[in-house]
Amino acid sequence: SLKTYLTAAVFGLLAHSAHATTVNLTVGGDWSEFRFDIGYLGGAWLDTNDTPGVAPGVVEFYINLTEAATLQVTDAWRDGDMFEVFANGNSLGSTSGSQATDQTILGNYSGAFDDGDWSTGEWLLAAGQYTITGFITQMPEARGRGALRVTEIVPTPLPGGVILLLTGGAGFAAISARKKKASKAEAV
Repeated sequence: SLKTYLTAAVFGLLAHSAHATTVNLTVGGDWSEFRFDIGYLGGAWLDTNDTPGVAPGVVEFYINLTEAATLQVTDAWRDGDMFEVFANGNSLGSTSGSQATDQTILGNYSGAFDDGDWSTGEWLLAAGQYTITGFITQMPEARGRGALRVTEIVPTPLPGGVILLLTGGAGFAAISARKKKASKAEAV
């Protein structure tokens, strides 16, 4: 949409006007934290630099995937925040909405991700190189924190009934092939 395009363009300009921090991600690694402040750099994700006298800069998360993986993003600290997430400058979409109920979970990102009261998002990334960025789109407080991680895709095992069905189908196919072979032999 035009709004997303303009927002990405503004975010890109803001990112180049302040120092940027790049955080390298690994598949299966721990949560990587970012902070945000609607009054600073337009709500862009910021690094967690707490050095006195040094303003936080925009943070980018980089990952080089050799196979598909899942990007997970969550709000924490105070509920009610919502993010738009970008991969290589293209919007992946927004995290889920959540009602601000004044809950605090602080830095328990796994707990926030697994709890439906917190804004979360999950996207499939194909093999390739990605720079992940984002900004806040809804927030009840002036500032806050969130986190992201990349997880491997865990194959879902087939239910036992499907395996039996496939095995039975293969058995019927073998019997049918045998019968066709036998009827061709009789015809000769």
